[in-house]
Amino acid sequence: MSSMRGYILYMWLGVWLFLLPFLGIPGNWKDGLLMLTAFFIVANSFIGYRRTRLAHEVESEIIEVAVISEEKPSEEV
Repeated sequence: MSSMRGYILYMWLGVWLFLLPFLGIPGNWKDGLLMLTAFFIVANSFIGYRRTRLAHEVESEIIEVAVISEEKPSEEV
């Protein structure tokens, strides 16, 4: 997820959480919606964390392969 899209998503989630108490939703429904919103935030954060970690691992492997290939002595005939 791009960072701007993430900011917009979290901004709207903040608006949702701010307005939820004023919507007149019964207590059990409100609790369910709060838990669903919290689960969505945690899942979205975890997915972003995994993508970032995977990108850094791939980047470090590419750098490691490049360093190993540069250290390999050339064969002279």
